[in-house]
Amino acid sequence: MERYRFNPSDILTELNELNRKFTDASATLMQENTCQVAPHTKEEVLSNNIFKLYRYEPAGEKRALTPILITYASINRPYILDLQEDRSFIKPLLENGFEVYLIDWGYPKQKDKFLSLDDYINGFINNCIKHIQRETCLQKVNLLGVCQGGVLNLCYAAINPQNISNLVCINTPVDFHTQNDRVYNHSKHIDFDKLVEAHGLIPGKVLSLNFINTNPMHFISRKYSDFALNIDHNERKKLFLRIEKWNFDCPDQPGTAFGQFCNDFYKNNKLISSEIIIGSNKVDLKNIVAPVLNIYSTEDIIVPPESSKALKGLTNSLNYHEIACQGGHISPFISKKCLSTIPSRLCDWLMLRDSF
Repeated sequence: MERYRFNPSDILTELNELNRKFTDASATLMQENTCQVAPHTKEEVLSNNIFKLYRYEPAGEKRALTPILITYASINRPYILDLQEDRSFIKPLLENGFEVYLIDWGYPKQKDKFLSLDDYINGFINNCIKHIQRETCLQKVNLLGVCQGGVLNLCYAAINPQNISNLVCINTPVDFHTQNDRVYNHSKHIDFDKLVEAHGLIPGKVLSLNFINTNPMHFISRKYSDFALNIDHNERKKLFLRIEKWNFDCPDQPGTAFGQFCNDFYKNNKLISSEIIIGSNKVDLKNIVAPVLNIYSTEDIIVPPESSKALKGLTNSLNYHEIACQGGHISPFISKKCLSTIPSRLCDWLMLRDSF
C-alpha cells in the first residue's frame, strides 16, 4: 500500500486560507449588523403603548374568507416569520389568498413590569380579534400561534371558543415536563419570584443566554465555525447575519407576566391539568372545539416534539391534525425545504375549512 504523502506547501496554503476566513468572519461579527429584514409590506392598524397589530398587504386575489391572526412569542421578534424575500413564512400565506394580521409585542419598558398574562390574553389578543371582527364583519378568525404565542392562543381559544374558526399551533409547548425538555431542566432550578423581585423587568439578554445554554456547543462553537467556513458565500453570509440579528434581539419582559408564565407553565405544568387561571377565567382546553392543526419540529430542543404532541386528546376538537417538520425550532421559517412544503400544507388545510 502506497503511503499517503503530505505536501507541506499545500498544508500551509490551507492553513493560511483558514486563518483568513476566520479573520474575515471575526471582523464581520464585530461590525454593526445592518442586515434588513421583513421585506413584505404591512400597515399598522391598531396599537397602544405595548403592542402593535399589523395587516399585511395582500398579494393577488383574496381567495379565503377567514383571516389569519399570528401571535408570536413575546421573548423574540416576529420578523423571523418574514426574514428575507426567499425565506418568508408569511409570503406564501399571502400568495395563497389569505388576509394576514400579525401581533408585534414590541419592547416593554420598566413602567410595564406589572403587565400580567391577563393583560396579554384577555386584553391585547382580545382587542386585536375585536378589531379584525369589526373590519371583516366576521365573528371568527384563524388563530395561528408560534412557541409561547401558541400557548397564549390556546388559553385565549379555551376562554373564547366562539371567536375561533381554526387553531394552528407551531412548535407550541403543551406538556412542559417532558423528559428531554432542556428549557424546563434549566428553569426548574430558578427562583422566578426572586428574579422578578430583583429586576421588575426581566432583561432580554438573560433570556438569550438561557437559550444558548440549552445547547452551548452548537450556539457557540459549531455555528460560528460554519459561518467562518462559508464567509465567502454571500447568500449564506446574509442569511446567517439576519438570523444572528434575530437571535440576540430579545426584548425585556414584564416581570409579572414572565413570572406567571414560568411558574404556572414551566414549573407547575398547569396547562395540561386545566389549573391555569387567566384573570377570572379558568383555562380548560376541553372548551376548544375548533379544528386544530399542530405543527412541530422533529429536532426541536427548545420545544421537544413530545411537548407539542401532548395537545392531542386534550381538546374537544373533532378535527385534530399533526404535521412534522424536519429540523429545529425555527426550521419552519428559515429552511428552504420546510418553506417549500409547510406553508402550502397549512394553506390547503385552512382552505378546506373555509366557507368563502
